[in-house]
Amino acid sequence: MTMKSAWLLDVKRAYIYTEGNLVSRIGCCLRMPGLQAVLVYRFGRWLKGRHIALRLLGEPFYFILNGLVKIVWGIELPRGATIGPGLYIGHFGGITISPDAVLGRNCNVS
Repeated sequence: MTMKSAWLLDVKRAYIYTEGNLVSRIGCCLRMPGLQAVLVYRFGRWLKGRHIALRLLGEPFYFILNGLVKIVWGIELPRGATIGPGLYIGHFGGITISPDAVLGRNCNVS
């Protein structure tokens, strides 16, 4: 499964848990700390398997984004973990996933 298709399933899961009209639901999804953390995680996993030149350009960007997610939201999703598509993180703060963890498809973390 590609990074894009996995992240689209993550967005779909977050969208299901929101209420309101289309615009407010999309806005809610964009502000969800869990969804932001999953996007950074998926980017890190994708980057890990790329050519060295692309990794040299992308690693500093990933490092900064991952650090911000940890500091601002208190969510630690190391890219060593294996996480299936459709991950939903219900709240922020105090969420730490082990680098050795294996989470399946459509998993809820809260």
